[in-house]
Amino acid sequence: MHAPTRTVLFTTTFLLVLLWAFGDLAAQSAGTTPPPGAPGAAPAGPSTPGPGSSTGSRLRFPGLGGLFGLRPEGPGADDPGSWVTLNVMPKSLGEVVCGVLDDVLYVVGEGSGTTYTYDLATGVWTQGVAAPRPFAGNHHGGEVVDGRWYVIGGFDDGAEGRVQIYDPVTNQWTLGADMPWNGGSVNSALIGGKIYVCGGVKDDLFTTDECAVYDPVADTWTMLAPMIDGRNHAASATDGNRLWVFGGRGPGSGDTNMVANGFADVQVYDPLTDTWESSELPASPLAPLPIGRGGTGKAVWHAGEFYVFGGETLNGPGAVTGNVYDRVDIYDPVTNDWRLGAPLPTPRHGFFPVKRHGAVYVVAGGQVAGGSKSSKAELYLLP
Repeated sequence: MHAPTRTVLFTTTFLLVLLWAFGDLAAQSAGTTPPPGAPGAAPAGPSTPGPGSSTGSRLRFPGLGGLFGLRPEGPGADDPGSWVTLNVMPKSLGEVVCGVLDDVLYVVGEGSGTTYTYDLATGVWTQGVAAPRPFAGNHHGGEVVDGRWYVIGGFDDGAEGRVQIYDPVTNQWTLGADMPWNGGSVNSALIGGKIYVCGGVKDDLFTTDECAVYDPVADTWTMLAPMIDGRNHAASATDGNRLWVFGGRGPGSGDTNMVANGFADVQVYDPLTDTWESSELPASPLAPLPIGRGGTGKAVWHAGEFYVFGGETLNGPGAVTGNVYDRVDIYDPVTNDWRLGAPLPTPRHGFFPVKRHGAVYVVAGGQVAGGSKSSKAELYLLP
Protein backbone atom coordinates (compact mmCIF):
# COMPACT_ATOMS: atom_id res chain seq x y z
CA MET A 1 0.00 0.00 0.00
CA HIS A 2 1.33 3.43 -0.94
CA ALA A 3 2.14 5.89 1.85
CA PRO A 4 -0.50 8.45 0.75
CA THR A 5 -3.15 5.73 0.82
CA ARG A 6 -2.11 4.67 4.32
CA THR A 7 -2.23 8.28 5.46
CA VAL A 8 -5.74 8.78 4.08
CA LEU A 9 -7.00 5.56 5.68
CA PHE A 10 -5.48 6.43 9.05
CA THR A 11 -6.88 9.96 8.95
CA THR A 12 -10.35 8.73 7.97
CA THR A 13 -10.37 6.09 10.70
CA PHE A 14 -9.22 8.57 13.29
CA LEU A 15 -11.92 11.08 12.32
CA LEU A 16 -14.61 8.38 12.41
CA VAL A 17 -13.55 7.34 15.89
CA LEU A 18 -13.61 10.93 17.11
CA LEU A 19 -17.06 11.49 15.59
CA TRP A 20 -18.33 8.34 17.30
CA ALA A 21 -16.87 9.41 20.63
CA PHE A 22 -18.25 12.94 20.55
CA GLY A 23 -21.58 11.69 19.24
CA ASP A 24 -21.78 9.37 22.23
CA LEU A 25 -20.86 12.24 24.54
CA ALA A 26 -23.56 14.46 23.06
CA ALA A 27 -26.12 11.70 23.43
CA GLN A 28 -25.25 11.29 27.09
CA SER A 29 -25.33 15.04 27.65
CA ALA A 30 -28.56 15.84 25.81
CA GLY A 31 -30.52 12.61 25.78
CA THR A 32 -30.26 11.34 29.35
CA THR A 33 -33.70 10.89 30.93
CA PRO A 34 -33.94 12.46 34.39
CA PRO A 35 -34.51 9.92 37.16
CA PRO A 36 -38.05 9.70 38.62
CA GLY A 37 -38.71 12.50 41.04
CA ALA A 38 -36.23 14.86 39.43
CA PRO A 39 -37.56 18.14 38.05
CA GLY A 40 -38.36 17.57 34.40
CA ALA A 41 -38.97 13.86 34.86
CA ALA A 42 -42.34 12.28 34.25
CA PRO A 43 -44.40 11.66 36.24
CA ALA A 44 -43.45 14.49 38.56
CA GLY A 45 -45.43 13.33 41.60
CA PRO A 46 -47.62 15.38 43.92
CA SER A 47 -44.83 17.08 45.86
CA THR A 48 -43.41 20.44 44.98
CA PRO A 49 -40.19 19.87 43.02
CA GLY A 50 -37.06 21.59 44.18
CA PRO A 51 -34.97 23.66 41.83
CA GLY A 52 -33.66 21.57 38.98
CA SER A 53 -29.98 20.95 39.33
CA SER A 54 -27.25 18.48 38.67
CA THR A 55 -23.67 18.78 39.83
CA GLY A 56 -20.49 16.97 38.96
CA SER A 57 -20.04 15.12 35.69
CA ARG A 58 -20.72 11.61 34.45
CA LEU A 59 -19.93 12.25 30.79
CA ARG A 60 -17.49 9.67 29.51
CA PHE A 61 -16.01 8.24 26.36
CA PRO A 62 -16.91 4.54 26.74
CA GLY A 63 -14.30 2.20 25.33
CA LEU A 64 -11.87 4.97 24.38
CA GLY A 65 -10.20 5.65 27.71
CA GLY A 66 -7.52 3.02 27.29
CA LEU A 67 -6.95 3.88 23.62
CA PHE A 68 -6.53 7.63 23.82
CA GLY A 69 -6.02 8.13 27.56
CA LEU A 70 -9.14 10.27 27.80
CA ARG A 71 -10.22 8.75 31.14
CA PRO A 72 -10.06 5.38 32.86
CA GLU A 73 -13.24 3.42 33.49
CA GLY A 74 -14.52 1.48 36.50
CA PRO A 75 -13.64 1.60 40.22
CA GLY A 76 -10.71 3.82 41.11
CA ALA A 77 -11.31 6.09 38.15
CA ASP A 78 -11.47 9.17 40.42
CA ASP A 79 -14.95 9.97 39.09
CA PRO A 80 -16.59 12.22 41.73
CA GLY A 81 -20.15 11.19 40.84
CA SER A 82 -22.97 13.72 40.40
CA TRP A 83 -26.18 14.92 42.04
CA VAL A 84 -29.81 15.28 40.97
CA THR A 85 -32.43 17.19 42.96
CA LEU A 86 -35.63 15.22 43.61
CA ASN A 87 -39.12 16.23 44.71
CA VAL A 88 -39.10 17.52 48.27
CA MET A 89 -40.66 15.49 51.08
CA PRO A 90 -44.20 16.29 52.26
CA LYS A 91 -42.78 17.31 55.66
CA SER A 92 -39.45 18.43 57.05
CA LEU A 93 -37.73 15.81 59.19
CA GLY A 94 -34.48 15.52 61.11
CA GLU A 95 -32.44 12.59 62.41
CA VAL A 96 -34.07 10.14 60.01
CA VAL A 97 -33.62 6.47 59.21
CA CYS A 98 -34.38 5.07 55.75
CA GLY A 99 -34.85 1.68 54.13
CA VAL A 100 -35.70 0.47 50.62
CA LEU A 101 -38.22 -2.35 50.18
CA ASP A 102 -39.44 -3.38 46.70
CA ASP A 103 -38.23 -0.10 45.18
CA VAL A 104 -40.06 1.99 47.75
CA LEU A 105 -38.04 4.23 50.06
CA TYR A 106 -39.37 4.35 53.63
CA VAL A 107 -38.45 7.28 55.86
CA VAL A 108 -39.17 8.03 59.53
CA GLY A 109 -37.58 10.57 61.80
CA GLU A 110 -37.70 13.42 64.25
CA GLY A 111 -40.69 15.68 63.83
CA SER A 112 -43.36 13.11 62.96
CA GLY A 113 -44.70 9.67 63.86
CA THR A 114 -45.72 9.17 60.23
CA THR A 115 -44.01 6.68 57.92
CA TYR A 116 -43.25 8.46 54.64
CA THR A 117 -42.76 6.57 51.38
CA TYR A 118 -41.16 7.49 48.08
CA ASP A 119 -41.77 5.39 44.97
CA LEU A 120 -38.44 5.08 43.19
CA ALA A 121 -40.18 4.28 39.90
CA THR A 122 -42.55 7.26 39.83
CA GLY A 123 -40.92 9.84 42.09
CA VAL A 124 -44.11 10.16 44.17
CA TRP A 125 -44.08 10.81 47.93
CA THR A 126 -46.92 9.53 50.11
CA GLN A 127 -47.77 9.89 53.79
CA GLY A 128 -50.24 8.01 55.94
CA VAL A 129 -50.31 4.97 53.65
CA ALA A 130 -47.62 2.96 55.45
CA ALA A 131 -48.43 2.27 59.11
CA PRO A 132 -46.77 4.47 61.77
CA ARG A 133 -44.09 2.89 63.94
CA PRO A 134 -45.07 1.95 67.53
CA PHE A 135 -42.36 4.10 69.15
CA ALA A 136 -41.93 7.31 67.19
CA GLY A 137 -38.65 8.68 68.51
CA ASN A 138 -35.65 9.65 66.39
CA HIS A 139 -31.95 8.83 65.89
CA HIS A 140 -32.82 5.25 64.94
CA GLY A 141 -30.46 2.79 63.29
CA GLY A 142 -31.80 0.57 60.54
CA GLU A 143 -31.22 -2.40 58.25
CA VAL A 144 -33.32 -4.29 55.69
CA VAL A 145 -33.34 -8.07 56.04
CA ASP A 146 -35.35 -10.52 53.92
CA GLY A 147 -37.93 -7.96 52.83
CA ARG A 148 -38.48 -6.42 56.25
CA TRP A 149 -37.19 -3.17 57.70
CA TYR A 150 -35.56 -3.29 61.14
CA VAL A 151 -35.54 0.08 62.92
CA ILE A 152 -33.12 -0.15 65.82
CA GLY A 153 -32.88 1.92 68.98
CA GLY A 154 -33.43 5.65 69.12
CA PHE A 155 -34.22 8.51 71.47
CA ASP A 156 -37.57 9.65 72.92
CA ASP A 157 -41.06 8.16 72.88
CA GLY A 158 -39.81 4.87 74.31
CA ALA A 159 -37.64 4.09 71.26
CA GLU A 160 -34.45 3.58 73.30
CA GLY A 161 -33.14 0.06 72.68
CA ARG A 162 -36.26 -1.06 70.78
CA VAL A 163 -36.27 -3.19 67.65
CA GLN A 164 -39.22 -2.15 65.49
CA ILE A 165 -39.86 -4.31 62.42
CA TYR A 166 -41.92 -3.21 59.42
CA ASP A 167 -43.40 -5.69 56.93
CA PRO A 168 -44.60 -4.00 53.72
CA VAL A 169 -46.69 -7.02 52.74
CA THR A 170 -48.90 -6.80 55.82
CA ASN A 171 -48.30 -3.07 56.38
CA GLN A 172 -47.72 -3.83 60.04
CA TRP A 173 -45.04 -3.21 62.63
CA THR A 174 -43.96 -5.81 65.15
CA LEU A 175 -41.38 -5.73 67.91
CA GLY A 176 -38.21 -7.81 68.10
CA ALA A 177 -36.16 -8.54 71.19
CA ASP A 178 -34.84 -5.33 72.76
CA MET A 179 -31.18 -4.41 72.32
CA PRO A 180 -28.88 -5.37 75.23
CA TRP A 181 -28.57 -1.63 76.03
CA ASN A 182 -30.96 1.31 75.75
CA GLY A 183 -29.21 3.05 72.91
CA GLY A 184 -29.86 5.69 70.30
CA SER A 185 -27.73 6.87 67.39
CA VAL A 186 -26.16 3.41 67.17
CA ASN A 187 -23.91 2.10 64.39
CA SER A 188 -25.04 -0.94 62.42
CA ALA A 189 -24.45 -3.14 59.39
CA LEU A 190 -25.94 -6.30 57.90
CA ILE A 191 -23.39 -9.11 57.54
CA GLY A 192 -24.34 -12.67 56.67
CA GLY A 193 -28.02 -12.12 57.38
CA LYS A 194 -27.37 -10.80 60.89
CA ILE A 195 -27.44 -7.23 62.17
CA TYR A 196 -24.29 -6.02 63.93
CA VAL A 197 -24.83 -3.04 66.24
CA CYS A 198 -22.34 -1.06 68.31
CA GLY A 199 -21.96 2.16 70.22
CA GLY A 200 -24.55 4.91 70.46
CA VAL A 201 -25.65 6.98 73.42
CA LYS A 202 -26.81 4.74 76.27
CA ASP A 203 -29.75 5.76 78.45
CA ASP A 204 -29.44 9.20 76.81
CA LEU A 205 -26.55 9.84 79.21
CA PHE A 206 -23.22 8.68 77.79
CA THR A 207 -21.64 6.93 74.80
CA THR A 208 -21.15 3.19 75.12
CA ASP A 209 -18.56 0.93 73.51
CA GLU A 210 -20.85 -2.11 73.64
CA CYS A 211 -21.29 -4.29 70.57
CA ALA A 212 -23.76 -7.09 69.82
CA VAL A 213 -25.22 -9.08 66.92
CA TYR A 214 -28.92 -9.66 66.32
CA ASP A 215 -30.24 -12.83 64.67
CA PRO A 216 -33.55 -11.93 62.96
CA VAL A 217 -34.55 -15.58 62.61
CA ALA A 218 -33.99 -16.51 66.25
CA ASP A 219 -34.88 -13.00 67.50
CA THR A 220 -31.89 -13.07 69.84
CA TRP A 221 -28.92 -10.86 70.68
CA THR A 222 -25.35 -12.00 71.38
CA MET A 223 -22.78 -9.71 72.97
CA LEU A 224 -19.47 -9.23 71.15
CA ALA A 225 -16.10 -7.61 71.84
CA PRO A 226 -16.53 -3.91 72.67
CA MET A 227 -15.40 -1.10 70.40
CA ILE A 228 -11.96 0.34 70.99
CA ASP A 229 -13.59 3.75 71.38
CA GLY A 230 -17.35 4.14 71.80
CA ARG A 231 -18.91 6.28 69.09
CA ASN A 232 -22.30 7.83 68.37
CA HIS A 233 -23.54 9.75 65.30
CA ALA A 234 -20.95 7.92 63.17
CA ALA A 235 -21.16 6.53 59.63
CA SER A 236 -21.25 2.73 59.59
CA ALA A 237 -21.33 0.19 56.76
CA THR A 238 -19.91 -3.13 55.67
CA ASP A 239 -17.78 -4.38 52.82
CA GLY A 240 -19.65 -7.67 53.12
CA ASN A 241 -17.27 -9.13 55.67
CA ARG A 242 -16.53 -6.57 58.37
CA LEU A 243 -18.28 -3.72 60.20
CA TRP A 244 -16.72 -0.33 59.54
CA VAL A 245 -17.38 2.76 61.69
CA PHE A 246 -16.18 6.13 60.38
CA GLY A 247 -15.76 9.08 62.73
CA GLY A 248 -18.59 10.08 65.03
CA ARG A 249 -18.60 11.52 68.54
CA GLY A 250 -17.87 10.01 71.95
CA PRO A 251 -16.00 10.40 75.22
CA GLY A 252 -13.92 13.55 75.12
CA SER A 253 -16.07 15.25 72.48
CA GLY A 254 -19.81 14.63 72.29
CA ASP A 255 -20.28 11.89 74.88
CA THR A 256 -24.01 12.72 75.07
CA ASN A 257 -26.54 13.58 72.38
CA MET A 258 -25.18 17.09 71.95
CA VAL A 259 -23.38 18.74 69.05
CA ALA A 260 -19.60 18.55 69.35
CA ASN A 261 -16.54 18.27 67.15
CA GLY A 262 -16.38 14.72 65.84
CA PHE A 263 -13.46 12.33 65.64
CA ALA A 264 -11.65 11.22 62.48
CA ASP A 265 -10.88 7.65 63.54
CA VAL A 266 -11.89 4.57 61.58
CA GLN A 267 -12.75 1.40 63.52
CA VAL A 268 -13.27 -2.02 61.99
CA TYR A 269 -14.83 -5.12 63.55
CA ASP A 270 -14.10 -8.63 62.22
CA PRO A 271 -16.86 -11.15 63.08
CA LEU A 272 -14.54 -14.09 62.33
CA THR A 273 -12.08 -13.15 65.06
CA ASP A 274 -14.34 -11.02 67.29
CA THR A 275 -11.68 -8.29 67.25
CA TRP A 276 -11.46 -4.58 66.49
CA GLU A 277 -8.92 -2.44 64.65
CA SER A 278 -8.62 1.34 64.89
CA SER A 279 -6.77 4.01 62.95
CA GLU A 280 -5.81 5.43 66.36
CA LEU A 281 -3.72 2.41 67.32
CA PRO A 282 0.06 2.48 66.76
CA ALA A 283 1.09 1.14 63.35
CA SER A 284 -2.54 0.93 62.27
CA PRO A 285 -3.08 0.11 58.58
CA LEU A 286 -6.18 2.34 58.51
CA ALA A 287 -6.19 5.93 57.26
CA PRO A 288 -8.47 8.22 59.32
CA LEU A 289 -11.15 10.45 57.83
CA PRO A 290 -9.70 13.56 56.19
CA ILE A 291 -11.90 15.68 58.50
CA GLY A 292 -13.43 14.32 61.70
CA ARG A 293 -17.13 14.92 62.28
CA GLY A 294 -20.41 13.43 63.46
CA GLY A 295 -23.94 13.37 62.08
CA THR A 296 -22.93 11.66 58.85
CA GLY A 297 -25.62 8.97 58.96
CA LYS A 298 -25.07 5.71 57.12
CA ALA A 299 -21.95 5.09 55.03
CA VAL A 300 -22.38 3.44 51.62
CA TRP A 301 -20.32 0.64 50.07
CA HIS A 302 -20.01 0.73 46.29
CA ALA A 303 -17.55 -0.77 43.79
CA GLY A 304 -14.92 -1.45 46.45
CA GLU A 305 -15.13 1.95 48.13
CA PHE A 306 -16.92 3.52 51.12
CA TYR A 307 -18.79 6.82 50.79
CA VAL A 308 -19.24 9.12 53.82
CA PHE A 309 -21.69 12.01 53.35
CA GLY A 310 -22.09 15.41 55.01
CA GLY A 311 -22.14 15.77 58.79
CA GLU A 312 -22.02 18.45 61.48
CA THR A 313 -19.62 20.02 63.98
CA LEU A 314 -19.52 22.53 66.82
CA ASN A 315 -16.64 24.59 65.47
CA GLY A 316 -14.43 22.12 63.62
CA PRO A 317 -12.63 22.81 60.32
CA GLY A 318 -14.09 22.53 56.84
CA ALA A 319 -17.74 23.22 57.66
CA VAL A 320 -19.96 25.60 55.71
CA THR A 321 -22.65 27.97 56.98
CA GLY A 322 -24.64 26.33 59.76
CA ASN A 323 -21.64 24.27 60.89
CA VAL A 324 -22.61 21.45 58.56
CA TYR A 325 -20.65 19.74 55.79
CA ASP A 326 -21.13 19.33 52.07
CA ARG A 327 -18.26 16.83 51.85
CA VAL A 328 -18.48 13.40 50.26
CA ASP A 329 -15.37 11.47 51.32
CA ILE A 330 -14.61 8.24 49.45
CA TYR A 331 -12.33 5.59 50.94
CA ASP A 332 -10.61 2.69 49.18
CA PRO A 333 -9.65 0.09 51.83
CA VAL A 334 -7.25 -1.67 49.43
CA THR A 335 -5.11 1.38 48.64
CA ASN A 336 -5.95 2.98 52.03
CA ASP A 337 -6.61 6.28 50.25
CA TRP A 338 -9.33 8.92 50.58
CA ARG A 339 -10.64 11.08 47.74
CA LEU A 340 -13.43 13.62 47.37
CA GLY A 341 -16.76 13.03 45.66
CA ALA A 342 -19.09 15.68 44.27
CA PRO A 343 -20.22 17.81 47.23
CA LEU A 344 -23.77 17.71 48.59
CA PRO A 345 -25.95 20.34 46.87
CA THR A 346 -27.58 20.93 50.28
CA PRO A 347 -25.03 20.59 53.12
CA ARG A 348 -26.64 18.90 56.12
CA HIS A 349 -26.55 16.22 58.79
CA GLY A 350 -28.93 13.75 60.40
CA PHE A 351 -29.86 11.90 57.21
CA PHE A 352 -29.48 8.22 56.35
CA PRO A 353 -28.06 7.57 52.86
CA VAL A 354 -29.30 4.39 51.16
CA LYS A 355 -28.10 2.86 47.92
CA ARG A 356 -30.35 1.51 45.18
CA HIS A 357 -29.78 0.92 41.45
CA GLY A 358 -26.37 2.58 41.33
CA ALA A 359 -27.45 5.70 43.17
CA VAL A 360 -27.70 6.94 46.76
CA TYR A 361 -30.84 8.59 48.12
CA VAL A 362 -30.18 11.36 50.66
CA VAL A 363 -33.37 12.81 52.14
CA ALA A 364 -34.31 15.15 55.00
CA GLY A 365 -31.80 16.06 57.74
CA GLY A 366 -30.83 19.38 59.26
CA GLN A 367 -29.16 22.27 57.43
CA VAL A 368 -27.90 23.70 60.73
CA ALA A 369 -25.91 21.73 63.33
CA GLY A 370 -28.05 20.45 66.18
CA GLY A 371 -31.82 20.20 66.19
CA SER A 372 -32.92 21.17 62.69
CA LYS A 373 -35.01 19.65 59.91
CA SER A 374 -35.52 19.88 56.16
CA SER A 375 -37.59 18.35 53.38
CA LYS A 376 -34.70 18.13 50.91
CA ALA A 377 -34.36 15.05 48.71
CA GLU A 378 -31.32 14.51 46.51
CA LEU A 379 -29.92 11.63 44.50
CA TYR A 380 -26.20 10.91 44.20
CA LEU A 381 -25.35 9.16 40.94
CA LEU A 382 -22.47 6.86 41.81
CA PRO A 383 -19.47 6.72 39.47
